[in-house]
Amino acid sequence: MPQPLAPCERIPCHSLALEQLRYTDHAYQPVPTHERLCRFCIAAVENPEHALLECRANLQMADCRNVFLEKLLHAVQSMQNTRVELNSIRLLKAMIYERSIIVFGVEHNLRILRYLAPPAV
Repeated sequence: MPQPLAPCERIPCHSLALEQLRYTDHAYQPVPTHERLCRFCIAAVENPEHALLECRANLQMADCRNVFLEKLLHAVQSMQNTRVELNSIRLLKAMIYERSIIVFGVEHNLRILRYLAPPAV
């Protein structure tokens, strides 16, 4: 069984505060996980499930999420009950295993991550 990567071997794969505020350099110390708050609502840790499914503070992200969830519920009827019953982490896992929604699931993730990307210099 492969060993998990040590923190120094991890590659940042997204621009969410949960990942980006983990690292240090000569000027910055790592921010504790519970302080890596969402840049929009400042009420929860900015992790994938919060950004993709929970945060309502950014209207563009919320609109994007609503369109995605409508497509999801239309494509997969069984997800209608699941959405209400599951927390965000379990819902993300359920979506990963539903092959029929992979394409627009990835599109949704990319749209949300664009809102969270740092501004171009």
